[in-house]
Amino acid sequence: MEKRGVVTTTVCSAPFLKPAKAQAQHEGMSSVPFVKILHPMATAPLQTVVEQVKEALPQITHALTIAGEQEEKQTSQNDREENLLTINGGVEEVFELFHERGWTDGFPIIPPTEINVRAMLSQSVYSPDTTLGLLPPAMNPVTVDKLAVNAVMAGCVPEYFPVILAAVEGLLDEDLALYSMQTATNATAPLIIVNGPIVKILCLNASGNLFGPGSRANATIGRAIRLALINIGGEIPGITDPATHGQPGKYTFCIAEAEDESPWQSLHVERGYAKEQSAVTLIGAGGPQNLFTYGCKTGEEILETFVGALCGLGHNNIIFPSGPLLVLGPEHAGTLATVSVR
Repeated sequence: MEKRGVVTTTVCSAPFLKPAKAQAQHEGMSSVPFVKILHPMATAPLQTVVEQVKEALPQITHALTIAGEQEEKQTSQNDREENLLTINGGVEEVFELFHERGWTDGFPIIPPTEINVRAMLSQSVYSPDTTLGLLPPAMNPVTVDKLAVNAVMAGCVPEYFPVILAAVEGLLDEDLALYSMQTATNATAPLIIVNGPIVKILCLNASGNLFGPGSRANATIGRAIRLALINIGGEIPGITDPATHGQPGKYTFCIAEAEDESPWQSLHVERGYAKEQSAVTLIGAGGPQNLFTYGCKTGEEILETFVGALCGLGHNNIIFPSGPLLVLGPEHAGTLATVSVR
C-alpha cells in the first residue's frame, strides 16, 4: 500500500516490533511508522483490550496524518558491500570480526579464504555468479559463490558442496514455506534428509546418534545451510527470527536414511527417484521427540504408542497440514514390517 502511495501504519505488539521494522527495511520501506501495543493481546481481558485501543488511537492518528520522523536506516549484515576482506591476524581474529558483524552462528568458523572458496566451487556444475533464487526473509539472491563461502565457514570439505546446492534448491521450493519458517515464533527448522549412494560416499551418519554429534558430514552440511540462512537470507536471531525458544536443530539439522537396513522402499524411491540416484528431501521440523516403547511386545502396541505420541496435545501436527515425520530405528522398523503394520 505504501508503494502505491497509500499512507499506512503498522500496529504490532512489543515482541514483534524489531522483526516488523527489519522486514520493512528489507522491503525498502524503513520510514513506515509503527505503533506498539502491549503483548499478549489475544488472551487479555476485554477491558484491557479496550484500554489499549484507546491508548493507541492517538498514535495511529498521528502516524496516518502527520509525517513521522524518518528512522535512520541501519545497515544490516546483508547490506555490506565488501566482497573481499584483508585481515591481519590469525583464525581467532577472523572469527572475532565475523562474529562481531553477525556472520556466524556463535561457533568458531573456518576462514573463507579465496583458496578455500575456489576449492569448494570446483565441485559445482554452476558458475560462481549463478543465482539459485531469493532467500527469505530478506529475499537476497543466493549465488553459488556466496553459498561456497558459507560452506567453507561451516567446515565442509568440497565433496559436500553438491549436497548443499541440492538442499538450497529444496529450500527455495515454495511448498516448503521457508519464509514462514524463518520468521515464525515456532521452533521449526529445515531438516535435510539425504538418500542414495552419496550417503556412503560422504560417510553421512544414518545410524545411531544420527541427530547428535560425531559425523562431520551431517554436522557441517546442516551448519552450512544455517549459515546461509543467516548470512544470505538475513535471518537474525531476536530480530528477523523471533523464535520463542528455538531448538538445537537451528544450528544443524541433517540426517541420512539407512536404506540397506530398511524393510521398505527408501524415501527418495517412494518419491519417484531411482535407487541409484542421490537425492535430498527437506521438511520443516520441530525438535526431535524421543518415543519410549518399553513394554511393547507387538508391532500393534508399538504403533499405538507412536500414534498416541504423534497426536498429543501441543504438537505442531495438530495445526500444520504437512504431517509428522517418524524416524524409526532398524529394530522398530523390522518389528512393524513383520506384522504388516505400516
